[in-house]
Amino acid sequence: MSSTETRIWDSALQPFVVQAVQTPIRKGHSLEKLVTLTTNNTKEKEKMMESIAQEYIDRGKQEGMQKGLETTARNMFQAGEPIERIARWTGLSEASIRSL
Repeated sequence: MSSTETRIWDSALQPFVVQAVQTPIRKGHSLEKLVTLTTNNTKEKEKMMESIAQEYIDRGKQEGMQKGLETTARNMFQAGEPIERIARWTGLSEASIRSL
């Protein structure tokens, strides 16, 4: 598959991936079962599963980075660093630092 075909495929797949990631999986349902309801084509299923997995990985990385920044900001605040400096170093807003 060419890079152009891959971009077209990925953009066509994106709404499904977003919906799948945002939809809670009920007891007795697996992500693979949900994907199978969409297509029986093995290559398409694999591509969808990979895209969904990557979306979860990316989300987990973002959440982990955010928690790390919040922990750093909390530690800096507890150590007596000025909020303005903490905001500059972490990129967090002063309001969010105060709420930690």
